[in-house]
Amino acid sequence: SVFAACVPDNKASTRRPPDTIKGPTTMSEVFAAWDDALYAKRKPEIISEVDGKFCCLVEWVEQPLPPTEKAIRDTIRKAGPTLPKAIIDAVPKEDPSETGKLDILAFADESGLTTSVLDSLQKHKHVGAKKVVNVYGNDDLLDAEKVEELLADSWDVVVFGAGADAPESNDPDDVVKWSDRLIKVFLILVKIIQRKPAYAKKLLVLTTDTHSNESKTWNEAGVGLVSASHLFGMCNTCRLELPSTPIHYVDCEYKVDDDLIEQIGYEVSRKAGFGENSVRLNWRGRFVARMVLAEPRYTSNKVFQPPSTGVVGIGGGNGALGLVMGKYLLERLGDQRKTSSLEIKFLSRSCKVQPAQQSLWDDVQRLASEGSIKVTQEKCDVSSRE
Repeated sequence: SVFAACVPDNKASTRRPPDTIKGPTTMSEVFAAWDDALYAKRKPEIISEVDGKFCCLVEWVEQPLPPTEKAIRDTIRKAGPTLPKAIIDAVPKEDPSETGKLDILAFADESGLTTSVLDSLQKHKHVGAKKVVNVYGNDDLLDAEKVEELLADSWDVVVFGAGADAPESNDPDDVVKWSDRLIKVFLILVKIIQRKPAYAKKLLVLTTDTHSNESKTWNEAGVGLVSASHLFGMCNTCRLELPSTPIHYVDCEYKVDDDLIEQIGYEVSRKAGFGENSVRLNWRGRFVARMVLAEPRYTSNKVFQPPSTGVVGIGGGNGALGLVMGKYLLERLGDQRKTSSLEIKFLSRSCKVQPAQQSLWDDVQRLASEGSIKVTQEKCDVSSRE
């Protein structure tokens, strides 16, 4: 599925294309070549979806990744697309997952997904020292000093699994409250790791169906699924801010089973490729995020047509960008301005147009006065629920 999102995996854009790799020496190089080839195979289909409809930044591309070197080699051969023989033959004979025990600190969810994953890792003898701290209702995690005390033992993997939890209800207040808690705790965590990278060799972030486009899922779970959606963008930013800490983002299905728990455990224990992708795991398989080029959207014959009825709200409405957008909408309507019942609300905290933007506001009012469109400056402070 195609979705609009923040800039994905920052390493993907710097990887060498498959045809320039001569016998990779690491499993990560093999993964990189395969990733790019999978994307190239899907590119025509992706472009046909994007062109003439909307511009998206990310596409999820299927990449099955079994746990052994032999199975990886066989899967690459069978699943395609065809890679240079030198790449397939040179798949390093190394275990793609960690072979030893990992010391794991988990910021866990109340629903039990994180602890189930740790139990699965324990069964495969991948867990050494372990500490589990629930995030929900734990005000200690809003204290940076107390969070640093948890990190001070230095961990092989820090798992931030609280994103798997839903808010108390789907009421907007509860959704915002839980989202705010996740943002604050995660920000405290990564700021400490940025300052002292030795505290965490790797960081894995877990969410559930924040990228789902299945209507059944949204009908069952409700809007609370978006509570952890910001973690995807935060991970992308953190990959730039914490260059020495591999960050692996995994979004799994809202409803999990034992097989899915095993797959998540493998993502935690992954050695090759850890932190090089954002990953989705669901009943269809394993998918990785890839950037979609936007050029086809701009070369199409699709002409944007603004609505002629209803209400359009523009945030930052008394700033230059907000006023330019309002002016653009009015200009695009053309002769329809005479019959349109559209209302455009320019939203801001101050509700005051500054002298530097007065000429733009005058243009907006002039264009609206040529027809029946109503344009107003409205006071709106999104930091206040009232």
